[in-house]
Amino acid sequence: MSVNKASGQALANGGSLDDVLAHAPALHARYKAFVESWWQDGTLSRRLLELVRLRIGLIHGQDLSDQKRDPEVALSAAEEQDLIAARFDNFPPQERVALEAAEHIPFDHHGLSDAQVHALSEHLGHRGAVALLIAAAFFDVNCRLNLVWAVPSTPGTYQPGQLA
Repeated sequence: MSVNKASGQALANGGSLDDVLAHAPALHARYKAFVESWWQDGTLSRRLLELVRLRIGLIHGQDLSDQKRDPEVALSAAEEQDLIAARFDNFPPQERVALEAAEHIPFDHHGLSDAQVHALSEHLGHRGAVALLIAAAFFDVNCRLNLVWAVPSTPGTYQPGQLA
C-alpha cells in the first residue's frame, strides 16, 4: 500500500497527525525530533511550552481533558481555570507575556504587536522569543490538523459549526 493511500485511510478513519505521519517513518522521525527539541533544549521551560500549547488548544475549542498533557508539568486547579478563562494576571511575568502572545497565534497572528514581541524578548531573550513563536505556530498547526483529522470523512456527515 502506498504512503498516500495509507495516509488517506488514516484520515478517513479519524486519525491524528501521528497516525498519518507514521506512514512516512523518516518524515515522522524528523518531525518528532524537531518538535521534541523545544521541550529538551532548555531554551524555554517545559511548563511555559505546555501552557502555550494548552492555551492554543483551548482557543480552538479543545477542553483541557481532551488534550494530551505533559506528565512533567503539573498545573493547579486555579491555574487551569485561569488558563481556560484567559486570565493571565496570576501567572509570573514570563508566562504572562507568552500566553498573551499565544492568544494571537490561531486567528490574529498579524495582531501580535511589536510591543508584545519586545516583551517576549525582554522576558525570554531573543532566542527564547523566536523559539516560542515558532513553537506556538506549530502547536496551532498540530491542533488544526488533529481537529480536522479526528472528524470521520463519511460523505454528508459534516454539520456547520462542528469544528467551532
